[in-house]
Amino acid sequence: RHTTPVRTMLEWGPRGGPNAVALVHSIERFYGVDISPANLAECGRQLQSTAAAKWNPILIDPATPASCLEQISHPIDFFLSTAVFQHFPGKAYGIEVMRIAQRLLASPGLALIQIRYDDGSDALRPKESDYAKNAVTFTSYRIDEFWQIAADTGFVPLSVTLSPTDCYATYWLCKG
Repeated sequence: RHTTPVRTMLEWGPRGGPNAVALVHSIERFYGVDISPANLAECGRQLQSTAAAKWNPILIDPATPASCLEQISHPIDFFLSTAVFQHFPGKAYGIEVMRIAQRLLASPGLALIQIRYDDGSDALRPKESDYAKNAVTFTSYRIDEFWQIAADTGFVPLSVTLSPTDCYATYWLCKG
C-alpha cells in the first residue's frame, strides 16, 4: 500500500497538458519531458491558469532521452506516461525510458504507464521500418512482455488494466 504523498511528478509526453491540469493541484513540482517545444509550451500555458505546481518543462532530443536526468534535481514521487510508448522507435527505447523512470523515482514511488498492446493483428504488431507511416502504432508489447520489462528494470508490477476497444494496457508499478 502506497501512503507517501505525491509532491513531485514527472509526465513523459505531457502533450498540451490535460493530465497535468487534472493532477497538479496538490503537487509542489511538476516535470514535463517531451520532444516537442510546442507541446511543452501549451502544457505550461494550461498550467499557468491553475496556479498549482512549479512547472519544469524539459525538452529532449529524441535520440538522447537520458539527457533529461541532467535537468531533474528532485526525486520523483509519481511517473506518468499515457499513450506515448506506442510512438517510441522500438522496444529498446521503451526499456531505456523505463530505466530512466526507475532511476528518478523516490523509494517508494509510483508509476502509471500506458502502452499499446499487441493483439496479434497486423495493425498493432510492433513495426521495424517506415516510422513516418506507422508512428501511431509503431511500438507495441505483449501484455506479459511489458510486465516482465517492468520487473527487469527494477519495478514491482502491481496491476494491469486492459482496454480491448483500443488495445491499451495501463500498468501500475512501484519502486520499493
